[in-house]
Amino acid sequence: MGDRFHLLQGLEPDGRVRPLVFDIGDARSLYFNFDGLQSSMKRGQPSVLDVDYTKTMMGFMLAKPQPEHILMIGLGGGSLPKFCFHNLAARITVVEVNPHVIALRDEFEVPADDDRFRVVRADGAAYVQNLPPIFDVMMIDGFDEVGQPPQLCSHEFYQDCYQALKPGGLMVVNLHSNPTFEPIRQSISEVFGGCVESVDAIEGGNCIVFASKRASLSTRSMSLSWTLQNLNATAREQLAAEFQRILAMLKRSGSACLNSIPRFISGLRAGCQRCRVVHGGGRRLRRTDRRGGQLGAHQGFHLTRPASTSASRRSTLRPA
Repeated sequence: MGDRFHLLQGLEPDGRVRPLVFDIGDARSLYFNFDGLQSSMKRGQPSVLDVDYTKTMMGFMLAKPQPEHILMIGLGGGSLPKFCFHNLAARITVVEVNPHVIALRDEFEVPADDDRFRVVRADGAAYVQNLPPIFDVMMIDGFDEVGQPPQLCSHEFYQDCYQALKPGGLMVVNLHSNPTFEPIRQSISEVFGGCVESVDAIEGGNCIVFASKRASLSTRSMSLSWTLQNLNATAREQLAAEFQRILAMLKRSGSACLNSIPRFISGLRAGCQRCRVVHGGGRRLRRTDRRGGQLGAHQGFHLTRPASTSASRRSTLRPA
């Protein structure tokens, strides 16, 4: 068939950009402009994850290996929806605001709507407003020709996502590694009470944030073998190395979850410098190490009060 290029890009009367689609070799790719790849699919293997950050986003399976209901915001070429549809038993709802992206679902072999899978045309931020807690996993991967729309990275949006998750549910967010990353991560951490971890994608430029509702992201409750055992050989081959990398990064970070900290923290004046969440008080922590007499936040411990040289007078909180 040879390489081909569909000149589909342009602003339509509805204000939405019509995407660009390239076929080069065995890959079919979707772009909004020439500045960045939005999605890529291997022709003949449409459910294979062809872009590294999508494998990182699937890391939610380490904490939720068998979700019942997944919400995805952002369709693109459907890499994550297709992978989850073919490899998990979950119901999948995909929300996409751009009708011209949805119109390409057959080009990218996105499954047809049925009882277990559906694509909804809607603004993702509006869709999650006032929803009851019905989702086990929410995957936020919505971008347009400019980047991530402001309404999909606002504090209010993350609050709505938190409300729409079941207790113990996970939100997974694909963010660009740029100056806006840290404020967005801080906002997520405030909403999710510090139960947040971030993992850089292998190829760089993307950072994946995992946020858990009322549950610690401790690696002690994660099992690589248990996570992979229900996947077929092709899926295991795609994800095993990336899941091992994620586990290693989480073990190094050793973050404590605010919701797992005992109730008596509310009477102590301590704050967390990294996530800007105030733990029952107003004073921020100094980022120092244990040898300096202070315990650094988000490295497995949170300071409860100034340390003294006497071990008997030192008070610390240990992760659950």
